[in-house]
Amino acid sequence: MPLHLYHYTTKESYEKIIQSMMLIPSTQEGKEHTHFGKGIYFGSLDPFFDAQYLGLEELGGNLFTQVSKGNFEKFFYFVEVRFPDDFDPMPQSVLVKDDKKAGFTYENQFLYLLKTEKPLILAKENPAHGQALLFDHGITYWGQLRALRMTDKDIRNEPPAWQRKPRQ
Repeated sequence: MPLHLYHYTTKESYEKIIQSMMLIPSTQEGKEHTHFGKGIYFGSLDPFFDAQYLGLEELGGNLFTQVSKGNFEKFFYFVEVRFPDDFDPMPQSVLVKDDKKAGFTYENQFLYLLKTEKPLILAKENPAHGQALLFDHGITYWGQLRALRMTDKDIRNEPPAWQRKPRQ
């Protein structure tokens, strides 16, 4: 079964991805860029239902450890990629060894890494060998809230859907 993953990104990077039809790997040294290794990072949590249900802090915690100034803008745009069954190497979930809150090593099944130093070529249909399908792309749930003129402060404070009271 093909693997569907989401690459969360900034508006500027989103526009470059759609224009070039490529995802460029993170290769800069340092925890901020290549925490689990060089390559292209993806999440398995979708930018609409999961985003709204879990809320920004929980989704951000699963994908980036936390929501910070440095990664906040990456929660507004996404690219959904479908990896064919024969794609090699397939993205793998990451092994977290330094989560001080958890205090133990675990596999983060929401965060994936395609270990590569080469760009990933995206196809609009029928990807060739070594390519992945650009399945969907656009603004996330929070991008929609921003488009509705919600402030960044209000977006950060928006409770997850599971905590909201039903409207009367």
